[in-house]
Amino acid sequence: NGAQSCQQCNSQFFLNGTHCQAGSSCHPTQYVLHKADGLRDTVCGTLTTCTADEYIRQNATTDSNRLCAPYSLCSATQYESSPATRFQDRACFNLTVCNATQYQSTAPTSTTNRVCAALTPPCNASTQYQSTAPTSTTNRECTVLSPACTTTQWLAQTATATQDRRCENITNICNSTTEYQSQAPSPTQNRLCQP
Repeated sequence: NGAQSCQQCNSQFFLNGTHCQAGSSCHPTQYVLHKADGLRDTVCGTLTTCTADEYIRQNATTDSNRLCAPYSLCSATQYESSPATRFQDRACFNLTVCNATQYQSTAPTSTTNRVCAALTPPCNASTQYQSTAPTSTTNRECTVLSPACTTTQWLAQTATATQDRRCENITNICNSTTEYQSQAPSPTQNRLCQP
């Protein structure tokens, strides 16, 4: 019966009155806090149950409790790079920040990073104008300037860094019987006819 004397029992037994008795077994929802040691019975503790906001950081064993830890919450400047599971915390990474020579080509989500792309270099002023200015989320767009005005056109709008040149046809010769030419045409002005 595991007895050594009337006063003490072997390991895994305990003294119950005047005789030795086998130590109790813990329930599956418990763990051993203290094993039967010859003088007292097994002491069991209730296993911790992790909540829905926690994951199991360390599994329970026969003689150790389950350890729970709260899930991390990604901040507004982070995204979830790895989802949470019952046994693993979610992983949060800092969002990429686009620099002054970049724009955001793909917006971040709660589970994806921001994608930055290089801005198109400044437009070549001799052959292009900037048709779309860059923003934090759009690229610069350069458009080829319209051809120079011909001898039958005048320059109605000069090309600038942000606008195209505009050429218009010169008004036909004034009707000599009903009009006179009040302004001669030039590369930068139209002919004007007055009655």
